[in-house]
Amino acid sequence: MLSGFTTTELIADNLIWSSRINQEDWQAVEAQVYADIFAEQRGTYSYRLRHKDGSWRWISQTNSSRWDQIQNAWSVTIISSDISDRKQAEAKIIKSEADLIEAQALAHIGNWEFDLQTQKITWSREIFLMFGCDPNQPEPNFADYLDMIYPDDRALLQQCLELALSEKIPYKIDYRIIFTDGSIRYHEGQGQIEENAQGQVIRLFGTALDISDRKLIEIELARAKEAAEAATRAKSEFLANMSHEIRTPMNGVLGMAQLLALTNLDGEQQEFVQTIRDSGEALLTIINDILDFSKIESGMLTLENRIFKVEDTLKAVCNLLTAQAINKGISLEYFINPDITSELIGDSSRLRQILLNLVGNAIKFTAQGGVSINVSNQSCHWQFEIKDTGIGIQGDRIDKLFQPFSQADASINRKYGGTGLGLVISKRLIELMGGTIWVESKGYVAGNHPLGWEAKNYAEYGSVFYFTLAFPKVSTPQLTNTEVNASIPSIKLSNAFPIRILLAEDNLVNQKVAIRLLKKLGYIADIANNGKEVLEVMQLQFYDVILMDMQMPEMDGVTATKIMRQELKSQPWIIALTANAFAEDRQICLDAGMNDFIAKPLQIQDIENALSAYQRAVLTKS
Repeated sequence: MLSGFTTTELIADNLIWSSRINQEDWQAVEAQVYADIFAEQRGTYSYRLRHKDGSWRWISQTNSSRWDQIQNAWSVTIISSDISDRKQAEAKIIKSEADLIEAQALAHIGNWEFDLQTQKITWSREIFLMFGCDPNQPEPNFADYLDMIYPDDRALLQQCLELALSEKIPYKIDYRIIFTDGSIRYHEGQGQIEENAQGQVIRLFGTALDISDRKLIEIELARAKEAAEAATRAKSEFLANMSHEIRTPMNGVLGMAQLLALTNLDGEQQEFVQTIRDSGEALLTIINDILDFSKIESGMLTLENRIFKVEDTLKAVCNLLTAQAINKGISLEYFINPDITSELIGDSSRLRQILLNLVGNAIKFTAQGGVSINVSNQSCHWQFEIKDTGIGIQGDRIDKLFQPFSQADASINRKYGGTGLGLVISKRLIELMGGTIWVESKGYVAGNHPLGWEAKNYAEYGSVFYFTLAFPKVSTPQLTNTEVNASIPSIKLSNAFPIRILLAEDNLVNQKVAIRLLKKLGYIADIANNGKEVLEVMQLQFYDVILMDMQMPEMDGVTATKIMRQELKSQPWIIALTANAFAEDRQICLDAGMNDFIAKPLQIQDIENALSAYQRAVLTKS
């Protein structure tokens, strides 16, 4: 029974049914029920009925009425059925639709469909809101829909829709829409087709996702990235310009001091000239430290990968610093395992810079005893140890060593000088080369030592700096510069190897320095003031070697080199002369077609080495 009562019970008390109807539901339908009865119209009504067990059931009641003349009353036929299950299903559907609307509103995503047979477009509520339309209004037609798309995006969106219909290809596209107030929003649209049994497309459906917040963040990030890159470029240009502007007058100072030192001077004059040279070199070191630190901090420093031998680099460093050690009356020596003879791939110039800094510091802070360098390796991992018998580092100051612009003791700066950048630059270079650095002094350790390393407890004197690097070995042995140099007799180049040299340089002081240095090597060079003059001169006569400045008026050296490499049948050997001393500048020169690179301030030994390299190339070719 629908109500839980028996027929007998219902007949015995004809008020049972009506008394158990939900009053709110009955009030909603009562007027219509009586209107239909009196009009003899069939009607169906639904309401809740409280079951005998106390639960509520949904009832569907259908009435048919007629006027009974015999009884002089309305005769009503009532058919009732329990529709509780259907009502529960409808409630679930309504709740599901409400949840979907709520979820779409939260996610700013809406769904749509386009019926190809009826040409009807159907939008979800959220789609209306995403396009700034009233959900209570009908959906727009296709033409009106396209008008809401940003003009630059319409053609691509139409193309995606057409391909989906013709090729049955799902699509995904980002596009912009225009609100009625003129503002722009970003949508991510997806769509695909539905086919019937015959394979005909009958429906196109999909979603639209509001990605405006994400797009605005992406745009801001892109702008920030562009601004950062512009700032980096500006900083790089500034550093290059600073390097050029500082090194150009330094070239004049050190170049002339170098030439003056080669003249006949008495003892006092030689001392004066040497003081000028030492001061100039000290200033140049400070300039290089600041520029290097700036490049490392801005992430613009790049490393080279060239074949070299560790022993060659060690010898070069010791050769440069031996005079300092002798002047202080201390020893300088290095130890390298006999089996370390393989050629490696890496940036030997940066390794040389690190060693010059660490060994130079060791000599600076050692008054008696000596400095030793020890090198060992396991596979591709190399460990360098620089030990001195100097003043050492106090435990409360050792942690300051690797901080920029700081030294272990402020009084050290006054006594020994320095920018406080050397160790920081060395640390950053070592880290860029895949290594780590640490120091041990007077029983204290600072820095990042590898796992398993044990302190040697050099507590009584001095300091020991350690650093590790990873260098891959060269599988096939190759002839190094050191080996080639040994095969060439040490005689004056101009006598054994006469060549025509053209100097391309716009600065008068630099012209004078370069010409005089070449003259000391026995060469007389002609001068061109810019790249344009170089091209004109090369049309008239051939020069074996061109010493080419990078930055010149009218036409720079890089441009002139590129033109010559493309147009000249007989090619000269081109050596870059530049105050832009960074590795990137060297690569620019080599990429343009130059053969070698000399950084200013010019040193007579650097010029001689560059000309010797040309001599070797000619001899090898012949």
